[in-house]
Amino acid sequence: MYLKKRFLFFWGIFVFLALIMSAMAEDLSGTWIVKTLRFNVTMVFEVNGTTLTGTVMTHPADKTEIKEGKIKGDKISFYIERLEHQKKIKIRFKGTIVGNEINLTRDDKGTLTDLIARREGSDAGKQRSKSSGSI
Repeated sequence: MYLKKRFLFFWGIFVFLALIMSAMAEDLSGTWIVKTLRFNVTMVFEVNGTTLTGTVMTHPADKTEIKEGKIKGDKISFYIERLEHQKKIKIRFKGTIVGNEINLTRDDKGTLTDLIARREGSDAGKQRSKSSGSI
């Protein structure tokens, strides 16, 4: 009887945590804005379970597809590809979701930049460190 109660207790905690993580992931869908020194970056996220898809754009003509997007709890990761000197480069993003903000780190060929993405309409996003001016 004791083992059965213990099992049910831990199973209940597992289900509860799974529901919370699922709700957090669903909450990510929508438009997020990052303001840099030179321009705004718009990230449009779509969530399907633990898969993150969508686009990143610095202006309407510069829409880039998110690749290998993942969500695990309050953590996200993805990359985009850019053409630089006729060579494809990967720009990687990792972040932590905190309410209506995502604390992101952009890795552009080893140069790390910390950014804050804010849900559209929840106040302006802002940059926390100097950037090369490209996303």
